[in-house]
Amino acid sequence: YAINAADLTFRWSFDLGAGVFIKGFVWEDAGRLYFTTSDGYAWCLDGSTGQPAAPPGSPAGSCPWKSHDGITYSPVPGASTPLLLGAPNPGLYVGSYDGAAASGQKGKLYQINRTTGLKEKQVVVGDGEKQVGDVSTETWADIFVGTSEGKIFKFSLPLP
Repeated sequence: YAINAADLTFRWSFDLGAGVFIKGFVWEDAGRLYFTTSDGYAWCLDGSTGQPAAPPGSPAGSCPWKSHDGITYSPVPGASTPLLLGAPNPGLYVGSYDGAAASGQKGKLYQINRTTGLKEKQVVVGDGEKQVGDVSTETWADIFVGTSEGKIFKFSLPLP
């Protein structure tokens, strides 16, 4: 639900799907809302209208979207609360873990393009065998992410 902060009136609502909820908090930038959901997607919604996700392959500059690889929607397994960064390292950074090393996913950090929703870069966090937590930054040149084994990893930006 979007509420007008000035007078607390209803603006719009968007149905994420049965049993799906927003993880963590919602980032806002230039009228766009960025967040992750319990079903493992990173999203961008137009904050003024709450329009649903555009189909994969939408033109550059389009919002809304949900994370995808090429032409099919591709979730971010076990998506953590995202970190939104602007220049010089723009992207939506999301931790991921699907719990099944055999799948090849493992514990990863994704950089998602803020304009298209495409997963641009990915790196394995630690040995990839532990749950990846929320992403944070202190300098905007490095990002930090912890794992369920109690270790914190530092990645310099841009990601390799």
